[in-house]
Amino acid sequence: MLTTEMTLGGAEKVFYEHLMAFSKHYKVYVCLFDTQHIYEGFPFENTLIHLDETPPKNPLSRWLYRKKRLQQIISDYKIDVCISHMEGPNFLNSITNSRCKKILVAHGSITINPQKSFRYP
Repeated sequence: MLTTEMTLGGAEKVFYEHLMAFSKHYKVYVCLFDTQHIYEGFPFENTLIHLDETPPKNPLSRWLYRKKRLQQIISDYKIDVCISHMEGPNFLNSITNSRCKKILVAHGSITINPQKSFRYP
């Protein structure tokens, strides 16, 4: 499972709930862009992988670095499915060349983003 960080937020809570649910049945690795800030209310025993060990400063170079690093992680750990949460990780997951299945999870709120409203029949 891939996301930016595990701080206190709604998307992070959904990520954590998915992590706990999938961990009951599968071997799940947690891959974070930033492992410095993990909310203490999200305890887990899964293997933690830091994606951005030594990222370049240049934004384009950083994305290419992340792509190569994620491909290596998927290969090294023999990942079958990569589930990503949030825009950056979803973009990275979608451009990574690997044979694993990819699931992208988008987060949003119509109460926070009122221009994106839904009509119920």
